[in-house]
Order: sequence, then structure tokens, then C-alpha cells
Amino acid sequence: MAGALTMPLSGLHVTIGEARNAGPFTLYEGGREGPQLHGKVLLSETLAAPGTSTIVTPPYAYERGHLVASVRCSKDAWVAVGAAPNASTGPRDFLPANTDLDMIVSAGDRVAWLEA
Repeated sequence: MAGALTMPLSGLHVTIGEARNAGPFTLYEGGREGPQLHGKVLLSETLAAPGTSTIVTPPYAYERGHLVASVRCSKDAWVAVGAAPNASTGPRDFLPANTDLDMIVSAGDRVAWLEA
């Protein structure tokens, strides 16, 4: 669109949404096999500075699929997921700047990040 303004991402963007199995394999808690499709977005938040999301993964009926937290950060970052995530000393993933990371999440989970 000519003349449209775009805002570059600053910080970490979190999207919580449905994931559906798109192949002959199954999705399982804590990991995935086979391709997955992102469905409806339920929640999203942008954290401009390192910290923990205010959005919390809602209860979800797993027979419908799984919930996925999709994150993207403007900087190299450490990312943690859980009820009380700690991106400094807890279990965490490395997220290179301007790449996407999808993680299956459980009800009550939040996302935390820290600049790498």
C-alpha cells in the first residue's frame, strides 16, 4: 500500500494461538511431530523491554489441538515459558534477532525474555 507507515518491532512480540496438526503425525505436550498450522490468535502482547508477559495462556481443550506461543524479538534473546518463567536462570531457548520461535504452552503459562 503506497504511503503506508510501518513500525519496526522493538522488543519481543508474543502471540498465543491455536495449533492444529496438518499431517499424519501427532502433536503432543512439550514438543511436536509433523507439520502444524497456526489457527486463531487468542492473545498477543509486545514487551518493549525485557520482562514477563502480562498475558496468560487460557485453559484450552486439547482435543481441539494445542496452544502455541509464537515469539519474535528485535534483538538476540533468551526466552522462557512457564507459570513463573525465568529467562535468566531457568529453562530457556535462544532466539536469534528477527526470527520466529513457536513453543507449545500449557494453561497458566507466561513468556519471559532477556537480551542475550
